[in-house]
Amino acid sequence: MELPEDAILPLPPPFMFACGECAALLASLAEAIRRDEGCFYEQLAVARHIAAAHPDDIPPPVNGRCCGGGLVGSGF
Repeated sequence: MELPEDAILPLPPPFMFACGECAALLASLAEAIRRDEGCFYEQLAVARHIAAAHPDDIPPPVNGRCCGGGLVGSGF
């Protein structure tokens, strides 16, 4: 995904501003996005850190079928 030079990435949730590791991981992710070289591993690193260090800040699923209960609205 190629971004214009002046593109602004989405603002992270407030809890991430107080965490040095979040800031470092987000900086790596933003740099990978700007270089347009793929950012799967950077996204994964951010997600793993949030799940391990900030589990109470992860919002609940939209409904009970969101995780492991089939596709939402699909009837499965």
